[in-house]
Amino acid sequence: MQRIDWSAIRSPIIFAGDTATAYRDPAAIYHDGLLRLFFTLVRTENDGNPYQVEHDVLQASIRAGNPINEGENGALSTLTAILGRMATYSGHIVTWEDAMKSETDLGPDRYSWDAAPPILPGPNGLYACAMPGQKGPY
Repeated sequence: MQRIDWSAIRSPIIFAGDTATAYRDPAAIYHDGLLRLFFTLVRTENDGNPYQVEHDVLQASIRAGNPINEGENGALSTLTAILGRMATYSGHIVTWEDAMKSETDLGPDRYSWDAAPPILPGPNGLYACAMPGQKGPY
């Protein structure tokens, strides 16, 4: 099992923005021996609101017939969050392949407004805190 030496990382800041550029929505995926970083690059005009500029760019791409599709980035970001939950709760390193093969199902037994949730609070009204390594690998 390969361990990451977090102390070797000098700074948590990988990309520093400025008044015209922002790096948002970061995600990291370790797969096939490579650490891949994903982020949303946002640029503004000198007088522009970054959120408005983002919408202007999206709408212009649609009008030009070349719409921006962030579906794959959304899916990769979601799986990255799931990988983080699996690693945090289990206390193990979790690979992309491990996550894809996992048969863990955190959903309710049935989907209905009156269905009981899969996890309920304890007698004190609080939910149990995940303790790494106390449950199966995932």
